[in-house]
Amino acid sequence: MPRPPGSLRARLAAARARHRERHRPSGFGFALADSIDYLDAATWDAVSAGQSLFLQRRYLGALERACPDNLAPRYALIFRGRQPVAGVVMQIVTVAGTRLMKPTGWLSRRTSVARKSSPSDSASVGKNATGRVMGRTGAFSTTLR
Repeated sequence: MPRPPGSLRARLAAARARHRERHRPSGFGFALADSIDYLDAATWDAVSAGQSLFLQRRYLGALERACPDNLAPRYALIFRGRQPVAGVVMQIVTVAGTRLMKPTGWLSRRTSVARKSSPSDSASVGKNATGRVMGRTGAFSTTLR
């Protein structure tokens, strides 16, 4: 006898079927790396041929060497059998809670003044006395060096 679509038994059977589908082998193999230099160059070049400049090994290597301390690149090659079918570039960013806080003191007063003014009133960008970047929308927490 068919089950009513909203019955508990039907929902549990559907959940079990979805679980089985998620846990069956995909048939794909993965090569994961912390550096583009750790992956086979010919394989990466074959997968990324004709794609964006941002997937080329030369660019990715330069990006690795120049990236900030809070950025960690990761790479993956995906294989179907022994044939490479895709390449993946990922970035892990570490953000400290202090970067999410509002500025205090003189800087916050300057920010509130800039927000009250119209964009045409403060269209210039420059450094204030503390060396912080000032712009149309107020102060940014990045310090110029």
